[in-house]
Amino acid sequence: MERMFPEPVEFVKVDLFVVKDSKAPYDRYWSVEKNKWTGLLASSKFTKEDADKLTLPTNGVVTSYDKVIGLC
Repeated sequence: MERMFPEPVEFVKVDLFVVKDSKAPYDRYWSVEKNKWTGLLASSKFTKEDADKLTLPTNGVVTSYDKVIGLC
């Protein structure tokens, strides 16, 4: 049986971030493509470098995607 990766491959985890509305009565996240608040699946995901350069919408807070989905 042929292996998927015949030689060892190092995987690097890239931390992702989303912009969450801090004042809404329910969880909603910013979508850059749609330019509006959406659900988590339709929201824009950013790397740390992109999140630092991002102009935040009103009441927007950058938070870790892993924290939002419950991985940490």
